[in-house]
Amino acid sequence: MRADEIRNDDRGWTYNLALFRVFFLAGLLPLAIDNANWMARLLPTISPGLWDPVSFYRYLPLELLGNAGLAHALALVNVGLIVMGLLGIFTRASLAGATVLSLYLFGLPQNMGKLHHYHHLVWFLAILAAGPSGRALSIDALVRGVRSADRGQIEPPFPRGTALLTLRFAWLLIGLLYLGPGLAKLESAVTSGWASAENLRHIIWRKWMEGSLFGTVEATGWRADLLPDVVITLGGLGVIAFEIGFVALVLFRKARPWLATAGIVFHVGNHLVLSIGFEHLVVAYVSLIDWTSMGRSAREHVKILYDDGCRMCRRTISVVRALDVWRILEPIPGAGGDPRRLRYPQITDEMLTHDLFAIREHRVVGGYDAYVLIASRLPLLWPATLLMRLPPVAAIGRSIYRRVADSRSCRVAIPASRPTPPAHPRLRVITVVGVLLLTLQAVTSMWMLAYNLADMHLDPRHPVRDRLTAGAWRRPVWPFDLYPTFASIEEWEQDVWEARVVSGSGRETRIPGGVYAAAVGNPSRSRSVAALIRIEPSEERHRDRSRDLVRVLWRYLPPELRDGAVSVRVYDVRYRIGVEPVVVSERLRHDLARPVL
Repeated sequence: MRADEIRNDDRGWTYNLALFRVFFLAGLLPLAIDNANWMARLLPTISPGLWDPVSFYRYLPLELLGNAGLAHALALVNVGLIVMGLLGIFTRASLAGATVLSLYLFGLPQNMGKLHHYHHLVWFLAILAAGPSGRALSIDALVRGVRSADRGQIEPPFPRGTALLTLRFAWLLIGLLYLGPGLAKLESAVTSGWASAENLRHIIWRKWMEGSLFGTVEATGWRADLLPDVVITLGGLGVIAFEIGFVALVLFRKARPWLATAGIVFHVGNHLVLSIGFEHLVVAYVSLIDWTSMGRSAREHVKILYDDGCRMCRRTISVVRALDVWRILEPIPGAGGDPRRLRYPQITDEMLTHDLFAIREHRVVGGYDAYVLIASRLPLLWPATLLMRLPPVAAIGRSIYRRVADSRSCRVAIPASRPTPPAHPRLRVITVVGVLLLTLQAVTSMWMLAYNLADMHLDPRHPVRDRLTAGAWRRPVWPFDLYPTFASIEEWEQDVWEARVVSGSGRETRIPGGVYAAAVGNPSRSRSVAALIRIEPSEERHRDRSRDLVRVLWRYLPPELRDGAVSVRVYDVRYRIGVEPVVVSERLRHDLARPVL
């Protein structure tokens, strides 16, 4: 496990952490925008009867949860903070603010009976806020670099050990996401035959039914159910091994690329077969790769000779070094007796007072062309290189460069520098945040796993089950939870709340799944909202909640259905699960006349 400290240094791990910040926030931003749109479009349509608060939301008034204006305003602020964190503007404060707002805003849709398992987004925001993720690839890093250059150093120091520690906490958190579901599947495979081909086909068909009844899924996608039994069973056992083994192997350097590959295959397969993407977790896989070590070994260095007595020159070197992820650039000061300077006697001190020089292999270029060569070796500046090489742009660039270079005041001498204050390691903050997140997720997920197992295997009057149930009723499922296990062995017949539009001729048409997706959300959330209504014991409350949901759906009905409708009938329908769901029985619960809607 110490190989990471040997193979890379603090600078490299800080850039790896910054790359994780950039990719993670770039993937999070669309969700934050969707969250803001949900607050503006759907939240105002949700009646109090459709709320089913969880976790700390249970202690908040429904008037606050349903305040769409406040939620939308906070969501827009959250989008702005995530953009600031992405660009690295006041990085730590921006990410801390986004953590607090996301904890509330991303959790609001969880209070409608369906948990959308992206809790880890809040965790990673907190981890990035605690760690030195803004020390590289950020506006903050550019400002810090310029200030460091003014003190005589072209690159500020990087905090010792903090970036690697931050990434290790992120790796372990990913592993904990998989551990609970993996243990649940292992227990179910041993006691109930979860890994059998028959059960795995049942899981696939059940998800297809959910997608067709409550979403826009029209086709069954990749027909994994047609694979041979032995292949399906081996796939199930492989999933168990991956989910349980991830947290045990992720701290080992050589294992991480294999875990990342296996995880991507796992999630792509889930998306193709079950339409479960978990794309926001896949983005976090960026943290598993040591990008700086890989890139540094694959690229040639570019040496830069510069006048270290010139403040503008030092600032320039500091800025390009801040963009140098793979440490390709090798700055060589013009004074101070650096032995590397002696290898290029053709570049005199007088030349350095007028121009900056870049050297790659045996090619030596100065002035504007040196900047073009430097930009061509930095991936972040490749688009600028294409523009800089255009003849009109190059001509203008050389003219501007010459004017600026000739007007600066330079001297080839060692600058009088002030000592740079040492960077605070912040190890205590990162350790406290990381350990707290790991502990809360481990305790909550294992507690919920124990509750699920006790519910299946213990007598209802067993004292252990009573104690687990006494706490589980509080539903502490945000922002920590046992992630979906898909480990339960369910019946081949399933009861569904179903609404049908009745035309003037008496013809009934089931409300299409796309209407549920538009009005409530994805198929899982729609099914869960309907399922909570179906199991409502009070007939009067069942009717009220059914009417609330139908009113929401009514707004999104196609005109050809809504215009000719006279009522909406609500049924309890039992389906037989298969490649195509089959109606086994149905019972009319309510007939809601159009004036009521």
